[in-house]
Amino acid sequence: MGSEGEVEDVIIVGIGFENNTSYDSFVKRYHDFTPSVDTVDMRRMESFYKFPKGTLKAGGADKFLESLKSEIIPFVDKHHKTNSDRGISGESLGGLFAAYCLINSDGYFTRFGINFPRLEWNNDEVLNKGISKFKASDYWDIPATKVFVSSHEPLISVVGKERISNVPKTLKFSASLEDSNYENVTLTQQIFVKKPNRSISSDSANKILSALYRKE
Repeated sequence: MGSEGEVEDVIIVGIGFENNTSYDSFVKRYHDFTPSVDTVDMRRMESFYKFPKGTLKAGGADKFLESLKSEIIPFVDKHHKTNSDRGISGESLGGLFAAYCLINSDGYFTRFGINFPRLEWNNDEVLNKGISKFKASDYWDIPATKVFVSSHEPLISVVGKERISNVPKTLKFSASLEDSNYENVTLTQQIFVKKPNRSISSDSANKILSALYRKE
């Protein structure tokens, strides 16, 4: 990676599924990464992917976050040399989940990669909660925290047959956090421009590591 030699030592953990077909993975991620039920999105996505009606379930983010804290991270801590400086990162629905973790932050995670987040979920639920939280107080009682927020043009969120750019909502989220001017929160923002024959995901991975784990 381009960030090699420039970042702190970090253990990267990817979470997969026992039955890792693309179909099963999508269905499970859809449930685990979403904080509530969005019936409109669920039906549209089922139609787009030609899933039988009722295939998709949503609203499992709280339980998934709890499983991270009570099962997955303790397992990593047991088998590797770790500390309490933990980060979480995801994109699309994973970015929505990372944003959800940030606005419900209790200091368990101190670094957040919020990439191409689907903030339109359930009538902008996470976006609106984030803005309300950031505006509520000039002080946020959490440890020193780094946040990386990214989007890309052309960013297309396919919802049924509709194609929605979530760049404006992502910028609105990050602008609200920036305006709060928390002394203990460092925010980095990035808009990626898609290039031919090049993966935005790999570009964003380098930026995430650099923004969240760059050596001082």
